Amino acid sequence: MIMVNLSGDGRTFTLELEGHANYARPGEDLVCAAVSTLAYAVDRYLDRLDKQGLLIEKQNTVMEKGRAKMTAVPEAQSREKFEGAFELAGCFLSILEENYPENLKISAKGQERKIYDRQA
Repeated sequence: MIMVNLSGDGRTFTLELEGHANYARPGEDLVCAAVSTLAYAVDRYLDRLDKQGLLIEKQNTVMEKGRAKMTAVPEAQSREKFEGAFELAGCFLSILEENYPENLKISAKGQERKIYDRQA
């Protein structure tokens, strides 16, 4: 199972992914492929913001097999843009969790969980 941790306090945002979906054999696992693609997209987006000078800090970026972690602190003027991207990632992962509950589990602190649930 892939464990997803989303956290954000309005200033610092973290996306952490760990584990394997075990939905299908390696190379054929669509849950793993979807989560990996999202992780690389978020990482590339953070790189773009960083190159544009819109991040105060980009820290602890880890991208390795079975694990990814990205933490960033956006500048005040880019916070809204960043929060939108963070929310989109959470919505994407929430849809995967709804459809593949045996393969992916999200834990989000406080308000973040409400954002990603369809009922919100």
